[in-house]
Amino acid sequence: MPLDEHLKRRYSELQQEYNYLSDEIEYLRHLERRRELRPLEGFRLQQQIKEAEQKRERVKQELEELDKTSNSEQLYRMLLKLGYERQVQLFLRLIQVQSVAAFLIHGSLKYGQRWLLNRLVEQYVPHSINYKKIRIELSRSVRRTDVKTLWRELGNKVLGKRYQPPSPLEIIEGVYLSSE
Repeated sequence: MPLDEHLKRRYSELQQEYNYLSDEIEYLRHLERRRELRPLEGFRLQQQIKEAEQKRERVKQELEELDKTSNSEQLYRMLLKLGYERQVQLFLRLIQVQSVAAFLIHGSLKYGQRWLLNRLVEQYVPHSINYKKIRIELSRSVRRTDVKTLWRELGNKVLGKRYQPPSPLEIIEGVYLSSE
């Protein structure tokens, strides 16, 4: 049975149990309001109400957990539907041709870039290859977006902050040496 179908079935079962417990609590409270109860009966009734409320709370928490799981599953499936076929093809071609390479993922923050990067690395980079992720958020780090600024930020990430910005060759050597 697919996970989605299982989650729906479990959610339906829990919802029925929640409704049953709510009906039971309502009925027990109705009985409690009747004034003809002896003290011992009243005490037992209060205990039954308390137990039913505790069970209902546990069921409610489980329903909320299933909701979270379901939402996560839906997001994951939607991201998979995006496919990123073109990005995957470019990435595969790059790692097959180059022994040392860089891959830039561009886009607004929190729109799937990290997910795409992890997917590409986990699915397509052989475990025998050493790699290093260098994350640079230009929108946050710098005001300028020219190539010189990109090299400076990359140099800071690879070699650390320096008085004189490193040359592209120094940065390349630093990336190469850090991946050995």
